[in-house]
Amino acid sequence: MESLPIRRRGIWKREGDTVYLCGTLGIEFDKYHRALSLLSAAKALELQNKALQEIESLMDDLEEEARMSLSKGEKLLPRRSPGYGQLSLEKSRDILDKLDATVKIGVSITDSLLLVPSKSVTAICKIV
Repeated sequence: MESLPIRRRGIWKREGDTVYLCGTLGIEFDKYHRALSLLSAAKALELQNKALQEIESLMDDLEEEARMSLSKGEKLLPRRSPGYGQLSLEKSRDILDKLDATVKIGVSITDSLLLVPSKSVTAICKIV
């Protein structure tokens, strides 16, 4: 399969002992995936798998940028995303607001708490 039709963008911000992160592959991916889905379910699934790897790589990169900014003696704990464990999906709205992510990288959230574009992730990391 050819290269992914993505516009990889991310943003992060530290507030106190918390780092807020958001990454997206952009609306270009959604449009391409929708069109491909009409032609081949198998190719659409393959594209989803590649996009999953790409968004995770982007989030790893953002986390590493945040880690590099820490002061001596500080440690960044692994990221957690809303919807996993005890972090409610509603937290995504807070993260987007703190980062001004809708304006800066084009990520928004629906009333049913789905992120748009679809290959977008919000997360937090605690600093100890």
